[in-house]
Amino acid sequence: MFTQWPLNLLRVMAAAVLLIIGCSAHANRQPTKCTGGKNSGCSIQVDFTGIYLEETCIVSIDGGPSDNTVNLTEVSTGLLQSDGSEAGASKFNITLKSCPVSKTVDLMFVYASSTVDSVTGNLINSTAKDMSENVQVRLRNSANSLMRIDDISSYQRYLIPADGADVTHEYTASYYANGSGSITPGLVNTTAGILLLYK
Repeated sequence: MFTQWPLNLLRVMAAAVLLIIGCSAHANRQPTKCTGGKNSGCSIQVDFTGIYLEETCIVSIDGGPSDNTVNLTEVSTGLLQSDGSEAGASKFNITLKSCPVSKTVDLMFVYASSTVDSVTGNLINSTAKDMSENVQVRLRNSANSLMRIDDISSYQRYLIPADGADVTHEYTASYYANGSGSITPGLVNTTAGILLLYK
């Protein structure tokens, strides 16, 4: 099961909750000699299994509601002249509240309305007027590990205790230079989504 929120960076926002119930499916095949015909007895057994959770987590950003805003700091383009360099790291917290007890919840960032660089795993800046060129937004989890957008292996794990207490982890968003000497002054605005995977 997973729950998804849109999240804007930078401005970071979680809103318009979309709840989707997912089921896993697998097919069990038994070796059968098929002779053809509708009464030949040839079949594939397919079992659908899934868990529906009535409770899902509430997302809180920096202690506020899910539509709280996180802004990156203002930096000089001189700090981003080398390809792959990062600058302007800004910390923000994401807290999961009222979760199903004794569950493991993995939080990952996913594609929303902004373009994602499949090579760097970063969010690409808007191309609207007055936007900075060749700058991306890179996200890191509490262990300072890169959180690639739309990568199921790139997540922050939340261990929900038996008493259902809130769990908070810290994240970092920073500017990322995509190319050497190519960053231009301007604004940054890009959008991702938050996906919660319940285990």
